[in-house]
Amino acid sequence: MEDAHLAKGQLTFEALLAAACALSLLLIAAAAISKMHEAQNYAFERGIVAKEMDAIANYADEICILGDGNARAVPLAPVRLLLENEGDRMLVASLGEWKIKKAIICKARVEAEVPFSQEAYLWHEREGEEPVVVISSTQKFE
Repeated sequence: MEDAHLAKGQLTFEALLAAACALSLLLIAAAAISKMHEAQNYAFERGIVAKEMDAIANYADEICILGDGNARAVPLAPVRLLLENEGDRMLVASLGEWKIKKAIICKARVEAEVPFSQEAYLWHEREGEEPVVVISSTQKFE
């Protein structure tokens, strides 16, 4: 009789151990899926930032070529894009630690009070005789 209780207890312990192993494997799989999802989202956001940077650089070149009086509001995807100058004719967009650079044909001045998230406003100005494209996160033209 005592052997039957021991066998029954051993069977319960083995079932508990098997369930614990299965649960730990599920937790490991869930953690891996979560990491993959984060990496996929980050790669997707980097692609969006690269696309938005292309649009801003292309419109900056267009405004520079067209000259005085030209302005453009560029709609952006809802990604918090940080934009800054690197030298006179180089724009740098960043998302966290990741950065992308684009050269433009005119001198540019970035006036961003906050990260770009919905629209970028671009317009043409002159500094002396030199054309300048101003890029701002807030609208300052009519």
